[in-house]
Parts: sequence; structure tokens; C-alpha cells
Amino acid sequence: TSAHHATLPDERFIWWGPEQARGVLVFGHGKEALTDLRGRQPHSWTRHFNNAGFDVWRFDREPNADSARRAAAWLRDDLAELRGRGYRQVIVAGQSRGGWNALMVLNRPGLADVAIAIAAAAHGRPSDENNRHHAQIAELEAVLAEAADPRRTRLAVADFRDDPFMAEPEKRAEMLRRQRARFGAFLLIDRPEGVTGHGGGGTTAFNDRYGACLLRFATAPRPPASC
Repeated sequence: TSAHHATLPDERFIWWGPEQARGVLVFGHGKEALTDLRGRQPHSWTRHFNNAGFDVWRFDREPNADSARRAAAWLRDDLAELRGRGYRQVIVAGQSRGGWNALMVLNRPGLADVAIAIAAAAHGRPSDENNRHHAQIAELEAVLAEAADPRRTRLAVADFRDDPFMAEPEKRAEMLRRQRARFGAFLLIDRPEGVTGHGGGGTTAFNDRYGACLLRFATAPRPPASC
């Protein structure tokens, strides 16, 4: 916790505690200009983890101070503290900029066993003034290339059709598939039918179709390569 952010348990979920929990899932919200998203409930698919014995924590950021690099530094420190509290498995997840931050923290080994990035984005829409949409794929690839210990990390990524924040979907999917061999386990949910838009990961349809699969991916001795 700092003056501009807090990582804290979400009271809408069952609380197990570090000693009793199977692990912890930390979920980061997106960024919508200066809209304050602190307190927004994590996606419904995270309840599969909670029901399986994981505590669910929120990574909340004050919008005026929420730059990608600053948020990633906060998140690294907080994941290290949660690991120090005794959680046996640490999962970092997020939507949009929260998902981008979940990938950024992988450059420090030992923080997260699993990363789940839902519609990861940090470059705005093509229509936004001063957007950096053209750089998205190269910078996403660079973030993944910085993963410090990928063979010990499970990585799941979900992207959706009709997402205005996603640059060149085919090229992005091709780049992500190239990452498969680098990580201990890799799952790409690539533009599934019936789940669309930047907020697709927060829908009931996504939860129903992929929530249990994401739990298996994070916890099974032999994680699935597809859902």
C-alpha cells in the first residue's frame, strides 16, 4: 500500500487466510482515463479460484498516479509481500491495463507462479489523441521477453473480437503463439465466438466457458493447452 494504491482482500469473496488458503489471486482493474475504478469487483471467473480455496485480492490504483511503470513497481512489491506472508501459490491477473501490469511483473523471478492477462492493453485506442497503438505488439513482445524465469511460470492470455484497444489482432495472436515454447505452460484464448469487446472477460459468457478451465490451467499438474 502507498499513498496512491492499495492491494487488499476483496470482502465480497470468501476469506481463507495465508495459512489456510490454497493460494492467492491478485486482480488488477483497467484504466479509463481519470475514472476512479478502485473497489470495482474482480471478474466473476475469479470465483472459481475463490471457491477452490484461493483468497482474492484487488490491486487498486488512484487514477491520477496510475502510470504503467509505477503501477508495475507497486505490484511487484505487493506480490513479494504476499509471498512473504506464506501464500503457497501466487497468481497475478488483470483486465486491460491491469492485465498489462500482470505481464510486466514477470521480469522479477519468484513473484508469481501464474499470470492471467485479460485483454491486456496500455496504448489507448486508435482514435485517442497521442495514442501509441502502432507500438502495442512490439512492446507487448518486449514485456514478455523480459520474463525472468518463464519456464517456471504459467501464462494465460485472453483476447476478444471487436476490441478497440487491440492492434492488428492476427499479428498479435501470431506473436503470442511464438511465446508458447518459452513458458512452463501457455494458454491463449484467442477471439472466441460469442464473447466480444474489450470487456469480454468480465461477462457471464466468459465465466461460464472459461472460468473452470483457467482454474485447471493454474492448478492442475498437467495444465490444459486449450479450453
